[in-house]
Amino acid sequence: MAFESNSGEDGPVFTIREATNADLSEILARWAELLAAHAELHPQLYATAPHAHGTYHAFLRRKLDEPRQVVLVACAERKVVGYAVGGMGQRAAIFRVRDVGMVYDLVVTPRWRRHGVARALADSMLDRFRGWGLSHAQVSYSPDNPSASAFWPAIGFVPFLAEAYKPLD
Repeated sequence: MAFESNSGEDGPVFTIREATNADLSEILARWAELLAAHAELHPQLYATAPHAHGTYHAFLRRKLDEPRQVVLVACAERKVVGYAVGGMGQRAAIFRVRDVGMVYDLVVTPRWRRHGVARALADSMLDRFRGWGLSHAQVSYSPDNPSASAFWPAIGFVPFLAEAYKPLD
């Protein structure tokens, strides 16, 4: 599976493809951008543990090899400018719709935002979920993140459950 954006008037050219081990260091750089953005919104809840980098690296390596899991990259100018990680997850056994596609992360480096990269990553991920026979997809995002709060509803995701936190200090 590969996707290539249109060039010319529609904007810069980028491609979407499955990630490989060779992409991991650039994915981790994009992940650091995501963490920094979340830490600005919620410093206490997004403060990372010393092992965070290694733990996320191991998570990505597993996702590259596990069935019904996928890591996609958006590439431009020979660099990873965005990525998405997702896979099949399960809701509680009491529900009829149990298997759902879960988008774990979707990140686009700031310079490449507003060029259709996030949309192309999301569309590619959702196509993968459909190919697995899944009927629904799930994503979590912070309502305090204006980009995510605009993006996910714009492509058809409707808030369903709210997750809330309260500091106990």
